[in-house]
Amino acid sequence: MEKENKKMRDKARKEKNELVRQLVAFIRKRDKRVQAHRKLVEEQNAEKARKAEEMRRQQKLRQAKLAEQYKEQSWMTVADLEKELREMEARYEKEFGDGSDEDEGEEHEFKDGPDGKDSDEAEDAELYDDLYCPACDKSFKTEKA
Repeated sequence: MEKENKKMRDKARKEKNELVRQLVAFIRKRDKRVQAHRKLVEEQNAEKARKAEEMRRQQKLRQAKLAEQYKEQSWMTVADLEKELREMEARYEKEFGDGSDEDEGEEHEFKDGPDGKDSDEAEDAELYDDLYCPACDKSFKTEKA
């Protein structure tokens, strides 16, 4: 009997709590203070959104202005680096002679050893040459590195 009474009391308590929740929801819908507060919160959110949009627009304008004023540093210009590289190549060519045909033949003969690994080593050497970073002074094995 006690268990049945407890079940009934719990059921009645749940029903009463649900009825109170429904009443509170009904009153909140029609209460002028709650409606005014909700309207105030919506206005504040709209104001925050407008300010955020204005800040974003100003930031874009600032970035555009900085981009217009940007002047590339002399050490960053690719044309100067290419010119310097050509000068160095010309200097080395003068110093060691024009060995483009001779050196390649000699290197190819040198790489053709008794092992027969000339093609793999040549491909690896080409790959390392392509993945060299002059800023870091490093050679990389993969493009991702």
